Amino acid sequence: MSGILYLVLIFIATGVGILALLLAPVSLRFDSRENQMMIRWVGLSLKRKHPQEKPRKPGAKVGRRGWLARAMGHLLLEDRAFTLKMVRRLFRPMISVIRSVSVCDVEGTFSLPDPLWNGLLYGVLANVRIKNIRLSMNFEHINYVKGCLQFYPYKVLREAPGLLIRLPYGRIIRILLSHRDVS
Repeated sequence: MSGILYLVLIFIATGVGILALLLAPVSLRFDSRENQMMIRWVGLSLKRKHPQEKPRKPGAKVGRRGWLARAMGHLLLEDRAFTLKMVRRLFRPMISVIRSVSVCDVEGTFSLPDPLWNGLLYGVLANVRIKNIRLSMNFEHINYVKGCLQFYPYKVLREAPGLLIRLPYGRIIRILLSHRDVS
């Protein structure tokens, strides 16, 4: 009897632990000035500094590296009926996933090459007031975004099955494989 009781207690403790992990918020912090991103969850943090990209030489071959992105772009642009079908199927689950993300703090300043657009956007952003979001325009050609987003894993996992069930996998795989052979 005591062996079964221990197994039940271990099972309950494991379930409570998993539930606690799913209910703990995940925090995403980003800073474009320092070119870094940090993820924090249950006391664990992962910080990643993105290296500066080297400019590619003009006329250099692209290669097979981005074949998946090119195939998906081709899929969405060429087959309009498929794109509309995907939008209809995925609209509601994606909106509920986006609603589960809360903005802790976002600060950004932007500058465009054309002073006319800078002035226009300055006038628009001066009148926009959104809680925890501070956006501004500058005329010094300085662009940066810094902020924090937070979400709860259980809210995202609640919508994930609906998203995954609605995808037409056969058609997606067929188009991706045909595009990979062509590249």
